Amino acid sequence: MKSKSDLHDFYQNELLADLKRFEESRLEIVAKLRNAAIVLFVIALVVCMFILRSGVVIFGIIPIVLSLAAWVGLRQWYTRSYRMFFKTDVLGKLVKFIDESLEFKPKEYITREVYDASMLFSTKPDKYKGEDLVKGQLGKTKIAFSELHTQYTTRDSKGRTQTHTIFKGLFFLADFNKDFQGYTLVLPDYSQRLFGSFGQKLQGLFAFKGQLVKLEDLDFEKRFVVYASDQVEARYILTPSLMQRLTEFAEKTKKEVRISFVHSSVFVAISLKENLFEPRIYKTLLDFSAIEKYYDDLLMAIGIVEELNLNCRIWTKQ
Repeated sequence: MKSKSDLHDFYQNELLADLKRFEESRLEIVAKLRNAAIVLFVIALVVCMFILRSGVVIFGIIPIVLSLAAWVGLRQWYTRSYRMFFKTDVLGKLVKFIDESLEFKPKEYITREVYDASMLFSTKPDKYKGEDLVKGQLGKTKIAFSELHTQYTTRDSKGRTQTHTIFKGLFFLADFNKDFQGYTLVLPDYSQRLFGSFGQKLQGLFAFKGQLVKLEDLDFEKRFVVYASDQVEARYILTPSLMQRLTEFAEKTKKEVRISFVHSSVFVAISLKENLFEPRIYKTLLDFSAIEKYYDDLLMAIGIVEELNLNCRIWTKQ
């Protein structure tokens, strides 16, 4: 793995020229957005005063809402090409710096078929979108990951719909280093955290997820609950070493982590609130710490191969 010293040299020698060019574009966009905000604010203020003078106070909020919507639309319009060029010219190079075998495709993402095959989420999404696909082979392990946002909709008795998030974050897929036929699901153990020993009894109620697997690693058991199609196969997959690695990875990321092992593949879903690979519009691009943050976010995903020791092929699988 490249060191932070290597990253700094790469930043100086390979990225800085591009970043200076993008910094000029960023400042132009910020100026346009500032001017647009001033114009829209003045228009909204004039229209709002006119409405208030007419005595129809309830409609006074409309010009403000319309101005905000117009500004959001302009922001998306001004930054669309900037975002794509930044991802291609800067993040694409950063991915290659980490490993030459990796490809970065900003407009692509993990497919719905792969997401469904992971069995990590029981709720089927009505809306499915993503971006920023990275794929390739690290050592003996094929990997792919992208950002995903999946949602479902509900309708109340009055016909009003509401959208709910199922998953938003980083979704990772890799070829596992053992052959197996069934599935093993490693999910956050909310019930035990909330209800203690009573929560352990609640775990057994979810038979639709498979057989509840009780393991000997206490730290792992406190954080995760395991369901599987086969108890023996689950223990074959979840060795003491792997359970320790999964626990350490969850503690290191400090995020909600779901893992599944399905038909010789491993899937990892890391819940995140923010988008990882978006260019910063209101902060300079020339600060090395910004590139360091992108690098660390990429390593969080790429490092799963090392964290879970996926390149270790001491079993039958090659």
